[in-house]
Amino acid sequence: MRRRLGGVDSLAARVRRDCVEIEGALAPIARHRMWGDVGRMRLFPASSTTLQRRGAYREVLRHYVLLRMASTALPLDAAEVQQLLEVKDIARLYELWTAFAVVEAVSAWKGVASGARRLAHGDLGATLGSGLLVSWGDGTEVAYNASYTTKPGFHGQSWSLRLRPDVVLFVPDGPSAGLHVLDAKFRLSGTLAGAADDVEGDARVDDLHKMHTYRDAIPAVRSAWVMYPGTFFRFWARNGSIGDTMGSGPVDGIGAVPVVPGVEAVALRGLVGAIMGRADADAMDAVA
Repeated sequence: MRRRLGGVDSLAARVRRDCVEIEGALAPIARHRMWGDVGRMRLFPASSTTLQRRGAYREVLRHYVLLRMASTALPLDAAEVQQLLEVKDIARLYELWTAFAVVEAVSAWKGVASGARRLAHGDLGATLGSGLLVSWGDGTEVAYNASYTTKPGFHGQSWSLRLRPDVVLFVPDGPSAGLHVLDAKFRLSGTLAGAADDVEGDARVDDLHKMHTYRDAIPAVRSAWVMYPGTFFRFWARNGSIGDTMGSGPVDGIGAVPVVPGVEAVALRGLVGAIMGRADADAMDAVA
């Protein structure tokens, strides 16, 4: 932390001293021999009741969440940050974290976003509600908590139900131009029966039904995806093909993409690249 913040000219000297003190206090703990038998964390244990409820564990989790929130450029208000720090709803925390992950995935292809702002719900159809909007110079946009009703909203509208997907990616041009919905689902069910070959750790069937709802109710939606803390990527293309790779051509269908806290979002980054028409080897390999 001290190395990362040391280059910021406006950083107060007191904060730098605090970092030095914290580093000194933690150094003996970091060097303790007990860590010799501890491997690298592969899956963040966010659902652990011990981590969420026991005193010292809960404090560590709070600090971790705060650092994750501070590392993003999205405009969160104090009340929302406080709610997240209380960790009362781990699904809500995962939902917001995946929004950051989508923004980072787009930035990996497009560079740093040109703007990020919170928009209010308007009577004439500005339907982002209490959500967030992140934009890039070429017109690419990511909306968090965008609402779709029968009135015009974020690059589209619903012809029937009122819907509020967690994250919506708008691509202005290319073979997959249009809206792409990404819904965060923290829960796990073990298998995905009835839709394809059973796959351990895949997304729930009812979550995939919701993806069909987005596609059917919002005509501008090209694809709809479940983001979940699992391991398997799956894509059901509108042309009838089913597989664990993207292939080539427009991204048009529904799917499930693993997005795990603490693990590099390779599959998500590859999916976003494919949606934006970056069908090069890196994008395809990332979702293979």
